[in-house]
Amino acid sequence: MEKVVVIGAGRSGRGYVGELYDLEGYEITYADIDQELVDRLNGQGYYTVFKIDEDGSEEVRRITGYRALHTIRDHRAYIDAIVEADYVSTATFPDGFDAISDDIVEALRERMKRGIKRPMAITVGANYVGVYDYYSKRIGDQLSGEEREYLNTYMPLVESIIRRASSYPTEEQKKVDELAIQGDCLNTLEVERNAFRFGEGHGLPKFFKMVDNVKREMIIKIWIGNTLHCSYAYLGQYYHLHSSFEAAVNDYVSKCSYYACEEAYNAVAKQLGLPMPRPVKEWQGIWTYYRNPSLQDTVLRIGADPIRKLSRNERFIGPALMSLENGDVPVFICRNAAYGFVFANPEDPSACRLQEMIREQGIEKTIVDVCQLDLTQANDKVVYDLILQSYKEIISYNPTWYLFVEK
Repeated sequence: MEKVVVIGAGRSGRGYVGELYDLEGYEITYADIDQELVDRLNGQGYYTVFKIDEDGSEEVRRITGYRALHTIRDHRAYIDAIVEADYVSTATFPDGFDAISDDIVEALRERMKRGIKRPMAITVGANYVGVYDYYSKRIGDQLSGEEREYLNTYMPLVESIIRRASSYPTEEQKKVDELAIQGDCLNTLEVERNAFRFGEGHGLPKFFKMVDNVKREMIIKIWIGNTLHCSYAYLGQYYHLHSSFEAAVNDYVSKCSYYACEEAYNAVAKQLGLPMPRPVKEWQGIWTYYRNPSLQDTVLRIGADPIRKLSRNERFIGPALMSLENGDVPVFICRNAAYGFVFANPEDPSACRLQEMIREQGIEKTIVDVCQLDLTQANDKVVYDLILQSYKEIISYNPTWYLFVEK
């Protein structure tokens, strides 16, 4: 039985990547920094994945036979698992990239020490444009020439795309299993075609979908698809909507989200040579998906961690700057980003920190810091101005009020 280590046991890790490996009979080790989650997964011994199709039909899978390791407490066992694995697949947020890179370096040196010359593959996945480049640089900077050669020959990094929309369980699903994950029925993981080093005759997982340029596909996903998704979240939360479905059927929210997505598509299309205008069938497919009441995700979950999602390489600022490079003005992208600066969720540390930054240093400096803008650069200044003006329009405070307050 082939072995896999899935680093990141959250929604995408166990609800998507791990579930696909389980379908093909792999021996799965989950590794995560969340000690409580690790202990619950081990203690319960199973978790449930609810896979919901577009027609509302549901497939329920119970995943068993795995083990879960804490990346710090169980560090030795975790590194040994990587050393012995046939595949390692990451599914984490960007704040985990550095630690995972360092762990891969440690495992590489242990493999070399043991004289292991059996090829494996490390698929790196996250909702992040440039995920492969980040891991490659962080790992490569720590290696000698001999170690780099070993990495390229026996432990190649393979960029992948996390596409299944996975979310936390509904209240009804929690009654079945509090560790459950719900998502769509996508049963493929896109991976870079020519990155593997197993040699002829080695069978890859059947759910791997070979793609010639994953980085290109990642830009399309994050800077078009996720721009729409996050627009639903930030406008939806402001207008007291609960789910992506409610946002998609709300007239004003869906309109603003559509126009932002259109601006993002046009920006990316001009750079990557996509069809212009966007084919109607693609738009219809997107709207059919989000207006499916069976596939609801909360706006609080989608919009979580706004400091990251409003940063320079992410789903608003990335396509906004690309739009300006093409000579277009990203009015709706920046307007929807402004709603991100009023995103409020007391249970989200990033959202709380964002509001704290605005109170302490003002919205002007906060936009610069969070969006990582250089106001000496013309395009950065345009993005800044568009977000700031939209923010001023959105907030309820009227600066003329103080003129009429009796003193």
